[in-house]
This record gives sequence, structure tokens and C-alpha cells, in this order.
Amino acid sequence: MDIELLKTFLEVGRIRHFGRAAENLYLTQSAVSARIRQLEQVLGTELFNRTRNNIQLTASGERLLPHAEAALAAWEQGRQAVSLSADRESLLTLAAAPSLWDSRGQQALGRLRAAMPELGLRAESHPDSTLARRLLELQVDLILCYDPPKRYDVIIHELSPLRLILVTNQAQLNLSQALGPDYLYVDWGASFSGKHATVFAAMPSPRVQIGSGRLALDLLLAEGGAVYLPEPVVEPYLSARRLFRVEKAPVFERGVHLAYRRGAENAAMLEQVVTLIAAAGWRGAESLQLPLIDK
Repeated sequence: MDIELLKTFLEVGRIRHFGRAAENLYLTQSAVSARIRQLEQVLGTELFNRTRNNIQLTASGERLLPHAEAALAAWEQGRQAVSLSADRESLLTLAAAPSLWDSRGQQALGRLRAAMPELGLRAESHPDSTLARRLLELQVDLILCYDPPKRYDVIIHELSPLRLILVTNQAQLNLSQALGPDYLYVDWGASFSGKHATVFAAMPSPRVQIGSGRLALDLLLAEGGAVYLPEPVVEPYLSARRLFRVEKAPVFERGVHLAYRRGAENAAMLEQVVTLIAAAGWRGAESLQLPLIDK
């Protein structure tokens, strides 16, 4: 049986609403309904009484509930066990958005490797929009993300924000020139997109849009242009005068968070990991101030 069917059943059983369960699972409502129908066909019985605004478990659904929970827990334990090498006491699966691996994730892994040599590490990269679903479905232990799932069963730790500055490979390039045809737009998440659109309302849609800060940096160094990148990432290039900061360009801050499931069996280890990552020395930034843009 597809384990995803049981995950969907448990979420609908918990929420008692197909639409809200779909939102929590980051699926469409039709996909959730299809999964429940498929599970019912496999078992040969209805699991929910479906009436308008009143979704209730049937007697069969109630009997399945504890077994589904046990099966899901056993699956996750088995998945982690087979991934754990003989010389490791425990395994941590850390997932992050691609752009956060560039600016924060690599440093976090380095700190964990040095401080917790007994810990097995698995690193995954997923779009920010799917990280929450993977955490809620117990596919990962900890996520490093911009927008964490705001749920009672998720513990969220806010880290110092990511400070994004506009840099270019040309000295003395003004803001209007930097935002020209060679501007590279990096997707730093929904909050950044909204602020960027507001501040640069008169700017035409960027011709080149990139999902990875590392890719954007490589392209900038090789081909030129201008792009918003994390200040710590570009500091060595600014010092070496390979890149230059664009004068009078707005500075954006992007919230960064660590999140894990409340009540996780490895909660003590997760808290230790979070403490280590949060103490990595990332500095906060001043409040966001957006200067007027020269026309």
C-alpha cells in the first residue's frame, strides 16, 4: 500500500475537513479526495461519512486510525534505520530551500559535523513551498526555511534574518543601470517577491529569473549583470573588488526559520541541533530602510 494514502487518511481524520487537510498537505482538494477513495477501494470499505461541513470517521475508519498511526511511525523508523550507518548513534535529516543552502545550510552542516561527530546527517534540497509538507509527513526531521508552517504541532525557531544587497561586477554602476536588461532576479521567497514588486513597481519584469543564489553568483561572475545576494556570501568578492555594491540600492531582509515537529521522538537531539545552528554567529541586520529610487 502507498504510504501516502495513510498519511492523507490521518490528516483528514485529524482535521475532519477535506479542504483544510489539502492545505496542510500542500495538495489540491481533488487529490486528497482521490487518495481517500483509493484507500477505501483497497480496504473495501468507507472510512468517512461525508455530509456537508460534517466529515466523520466511520466505524471502519475509527478501527483503522491507530493502525495507520502505528504503520506510519514504523515506516519512518524503518526509513531512518536503514539509512543509519553502524558507527552513528542517530540520524538527522535536514532539508532547506536551495537558496538557503547557499547562505546558511552549508555553514549549519559544517557546525553540526564538527560538534556532533556521532550524528549521521542527511541533507536534502527542496523548494520552500514543499518543505512544510515534507516535515508534516515525517519525511524530514528539521527544515531551514523562509516561511514555516504555522501550526500548533510545529516548533519554530527564528534565526537572524538574511540581509540581501544589490551587487554588480561593474564599479560605479548606479541603481537605474543595475536594474536594466542585465539584472538577474533571484527568487528569495514570497515575502521578498512582494517587497521587490512594491519597491520596484516601475521596473519591467526581469528577463532572467533564477531559483538559486549560487547559480546567480556564478552567472554574475562569468557574464556580468546585477543581482540581490546575501551580504555574507558576497563579502569576499567585495573585498577582492570582483564585485561592487550598487549605491543607493534598497536593502532587503528575509526572515529565516528552523522548524521541527512537536513531540518528536528525537526532540532532545533536535533542540541541541537548533541551539548549535542558532549560535553559529549569524548577525542580525538593521531595520529595513528603503531609500527613494532615482528615476
